[in-house]
Amino acid sequence: MNWYEYQEEVAVFFRNLGANVETNKRISGIRGTHDIDVYIEINVLGQKTIWIAECKLWKTAIPKDKILTLYQIVQDIGADKGLLFSESGFQSGAINSTKQTNILLISIDEMKEMVKDELNESFIINSIKKFNELKSRIKKLWINEDYQPEPFKGAPFDDIILLDGTVMFFTLNLQKYLNPTFPITISTYKNSIQHLNSYEEFTKVVQTEIQDIENEVIKAEKIYNNYCYEVEIMKNKFLSSIEEFLKEGERFLIDKEKGEIFGKEIVYLMRNVSDLASEIKSQSRANVNKLINKIMRYLIDNHYLYLTQVEDNHVSWINSTQELSKITDQFKQKKDY
Repeated sequence: MNWYEYQEEVAVFFRNLGANVETNKRISGIRGTHDIDVYIEINVLGQKTIWIAECKLWKTAIPKDKILTLYQIVQDIGADKGLLFSESGFQSGAINSTKQTNILLISIDEMKEMVKDELNESFIINSIKKFNELKSRIKKLWINEDYQPEPFKGAPFDDIILLDGTVMFFTLNLQKYLNPTFPITISTYKNSIQHLNSYEEFTKVVQTEIQDIENEVIKAEKIYNNYCYEVEIMKNKFLSSIEEFLKEGERFLIDKEKGEIFGKEIVYLMRNVSDLASEIKSQSRANVNKLINKIMRYLIDNHYLYLTQVEDNHVSWINSTQELSKITDQFKQKKDY
């Protein structure tokens, strides 16, 4: 076997595992450009993992400096792991230098079992990442910004709680399966008991579980997005009613001789603002209601008060309107309900 055949055997092994593999790939890092013997891209549960392999078909043991060079390349390009293949072994200093690093020293014969273990570990880690991502999405549906339980209006609460519990269960248990002893038994989201006899069966069940849970999360998120859309419409009506009230109120203060005419209009506008505020509060969660209460309190303590006073409050009105806009701007920018 020559060096090219040796390199190709490594590449074929990873291609057969479903990885995207390139040989003799030139890649740029932070500190420079590097020529990689075998570049391996593995996609597990949507998470991309990059490994690079150097193939040394030498007649002598590989020295420490070659391992350090590979380690530096791995760090420079941000790869997840570096593999150094050799059939002639490694010097003792080389072996010691890989402790607590992401460098794996390996031969072709050792490749199948060792890489399988590494891929299994990668699968578990990426599965945990995926479950944590799903957990964050689920929490958004029933935990408010103050970290208090409060599902959005119309939420399928029982389904959401079941999803949350299932994700928590799997996240905790996956850590036990880094080195599982088969057979094992797993209870899934759909309440089926799975008796598994191999890691291949285990990974298939976990992938199915993730997909089943994500499908249910997507359904709940569609309901949540519709809820947000309705609140957004009510929010825009509420903010428009405030703008209309402020415009008419300022006109009233400028020309009080027309107070009777404008006064009736203003009372109507004030009532409209209040009614729209109540409508949003009846449909929204606490974080939205806090902002609405803050806006209404400011209107009552300032603008509504100015309209009832005899003295000229036009300047105070303008200043208060500027302060009020800071609060309403917070509400305008809010997209999470």
